Amino acid sequence: MASIQLPYFAASEILPSALPTTEAIENSQDMLSESSGRKIVRVGCHFVVKYGSCVTLIECENMLFVSQSTKIRVPRVYAIYSSSQTGANYIVMENIVADTLDSRWRSLSTAQKEKICTQLRHICDQLRSIPSSGYFGSLGKRGLEDPVFWTGNEIRSGLIGGPFETEDELNDAMIQKYLYNNLPAQKAEFYRSAFPIVLKDHQPVFTHCDFQRKNILVRDVGDGYSLIIIDWEASGWYPSYWEFANAMFACGRWEDDWSFWVYKF
Repeated sequence: MASIQLPYFAASEILPSALPTTEAIENSQDMLSESSGRKIVRVGCHFVVKYGSCVTLIECENMLFVSQSTKIRVPRVYAIYSSSQTGANYIVMENIVADTLDSRWRSLSTAQKEKICTQLRHICDQLRSIPSSGYFGSLGKRGLEDPVFWTGNEIRSGLIGGPFETEDELNDAMIQKYLYNNLPAQKAEFYRSAFPIVLKDHQPVFTHCDFQRKNILVRDVGDGYSLIIIDWEASGWYPSYWEFANAMFACGRWEDDWSFWVYKF
């Protein structure tokens, strides 16, 4: 999929109502999340808007790509644009009324967890079945957005961020990032010797890159569930082990049984 043309506005016939103005977005008091350089607000009953100077518009491209390539439920994207006045990027999406899996996990029975994780496995299988891009990188053969590759803007280039033609290049970039963070050079040399032995022969597969329970929305549907996957900003073509490794790393303090269920999808 080539980069989409920006600004992007969905056809009027699929909008639930008129799009919110930038002023309405900025003035919304219904704050869902806030961090440095980004906010997520609800505007009215139909829209959620993610905006700020640190919001990457490639997240929208990823959602559109996944919705076109699979049957995975993702938020509908209604508008993507930037404002020269505010210096912010804006992603206007549907407001989804649902619970996060994180908020419901501890109240679920084993049978319910099994049912949900079976669906998550199907979702992951769909992502991995998307034909390979032939490189490691984001859509449109751009750099990867996983924080593993983040550096200052002054050296944000293919050297560390990609895209990469081979897994060896990607492995070397992880070492370069490690050194960029002023961490011990001796350990970097260990990585140089270990990575070619351990991290090899992995194909690029399309990867969500942040499969945490907070990014999985759950709706009750009859005796089952509808799952909606959110937060696609770091998605792209990564080595086939990446999804599992990131999901396990995100288990944090391993305070419940989630890590056991990650193995199932």
